[in-house]
Amino acid sequence: MEVIAEGVLARWFRAPYMVQGSEELDQVRKVLLSTSPEGYVEACAAVRDMDQRDSVKQINVPTLVIVGIGDLATPPSDGQYLAEQIQGARYVELEGAHLSNIEASGEFTTELVEFLK
Repeated sequence: MEVIAEGVLARWFRAPYMVQGSEELDQVRKVLLSTSPEGYVEACAAVRDMDQRDSVKQINVPTLVIVGIGDLATPPSDGQYLAEQIQGARYVELEGAHLSNIEASGEFTTELVEFLK
């Protein structure tokens, strides 16, 4: 995992967040490095191979779709599509990347709490 860790993290977080560093970033790096390479590859393949573009149309409960504007893995266009397929879904973009719940934790939490009210 060490060989790919920094590349993976660069897809999960934007460069300014990576440069500034944080305890949370260090924890994510630690978890990634302790992950089984085989397990990681299998998880990536599962995500790659699943296609729920049609099934999400059946969601009929309040839904919040949060995306990071710098997300390379699931870009905002994917989040917009998802929100458009779910009737009444709320769409929010945050300053962050794939793990915006960590990178933009304050804003993420505010949006989530407001949604849950």
